[in-house]
Amino acid sequence: MKFTMKSFFGISYDELNKDVSVNPKGGTHSYVTHFFNNEVKKKNGYSDYSDFSRKIKDLKEFRESSDYDDIQITSDKSSKALQYATEIRYYIQKNFKK
Repeated sequence: MKFTMKSFFGISYDELNKDVSVNPKGGTHSYVTHFFNNEVKKKNGYSDYSDFSRKIKDLKEFRESSDYDDIQITSDKSSKALQYATEIRYYIQKNFKK
């Protein structure tokens, strides 16, 4: 998503790294997530924001549990994660591409 911020919003990697370094809410993942959630809300309102942020949250939880928990990742869970990632990517391309 850093590439997307650079490509679609004109934010350089240096500027992004500087903004992340002073972000009180955490690291890069947190900063980028909040950035996109806020942009979606500004551009398309609360309904899109709610759907978009839920998908980001669910995808993050899937990634964390698959990375850090001792659980079996089922085909259904993997398919759902891929679906969310695809939908998020499509939404960003459709709504923010220059």
